Amino acid sequence: MERVHSSFETASPASGTGWSEAPDDGIVARITDEFSPSYFPNMPEGAAFQNAFIRGCRSGLDVSCLRLTNSSGHAIEVPVTLVKAPVAGNLKQGWLSAATRGLTVSIAVIGDPSSTASALPPGFGAAHLASAVECLGRQAPLICLKGLSRALDLQGFVRLPSFPLTRLLVSPDYWKLLSSKKRSDLNRQRRAAAGLRREESVGLPVELEESVYALYRQTQSRAEFKFLELPPAYFRETSPLSRFVFYFEQDQLIGFHQMICTPSKMICKYIGMDYSRAPSYRLYFSLMLDCIDIAIREGIPEIDFGITSYRFKQYIGCELIPMWNYFHHTNPLLQAVLPLFGGLLTPSREAVSR
Repeated sequence: MERVHSSFETASPASGTGWSEAPDDGIVARITDEFSPSYFPNMPEGAAFQNAFIRGCRSGLDVSCLRLTNSSGHAIEVPVTLVKAPVAGNLKQGWLSAATRGLTVSIAVIGDPSSTASALPPGFGAAHLASAVECLGRQAPLICLKGLSRALDLQGFVRLPSFPLTRLLVSPDYWKLLSSKKRSDLNRQRRAAAGLRREESVGLPVELEESVYALYRQTQSRAEFKFLELPPAYFRETSPLSRFVFYFEQDQLIGFHQMICTPSKMICKYIGMDYSRAPSYRLYFSLMLDCIDIAIREGIPEIDFGITSYRFKQYIGCELIPMWNYFHHTNPLLQAVLPLFGGLLTPSREAVSR
């Protein structure tokens, strides 16, 4: 872990990180429930997705857009989520995990709430950061910039490792380039699901909404790390932007995978499985490998496979790109000792190695 500088008041732009060169002290921060169309319009999780996410999660999560407007009227927007994170969420099972079970900490998270990586908009500078901290510090004592590059030099923040980004570069001859042994192994995994009915869909069919959410909840309840728990409306609101793969055992849906796609990138969002049936079909592997087939067919050159199952994702060729979270506590005394509690805010080595 690293302690990064000391204060916002003396913050200066960090070279090569996208900081604006002329901080504007007149920046006004305002929380709103809608992103403007100019927010990363060509990215899978640009304005259209963020607005759908806010609408879909309104009943269960505190998600919003933080709009930072300077004195000339130019606005920069970032996603914000207010969460109560379990203190024991990143701890290995043991006495400390047991002792802190049930305890939570309020965090204002700046960054995409449903992805590994976040991007700060062009022009986001030291004054924007100071204004965001001042605004959000009234709602939560701990502020986190989530899923950013290590290259950033954020003054007044403690930098801690996050879950790595799993990126697969997909070429049209991906399968041919695999070793014959690896290709045979992956095909063997897929054959286990050969008896299931597989369907693809652009958007979520209305008749499958309840089944999809039930499978999501079943999978989410088994997850070791839980940052968000999505309400049912999430899948309905993001449906027009999504591509789905479904697996049926006869007429019973037992697995799905939601993806967000643009011509340049696919992001694997959420999967859900019936764990009383799916393991015997090795269904998780088919759901992952289907993404590669779709990307090849659609000419999409890059896939973000999300977190967990890192060993398998490296096996199929994913690069693990280090990502970092940056934390600031509004209490100066707690900020000074924040590096001592890195284990509570950092994924365990075991979680990243599995």
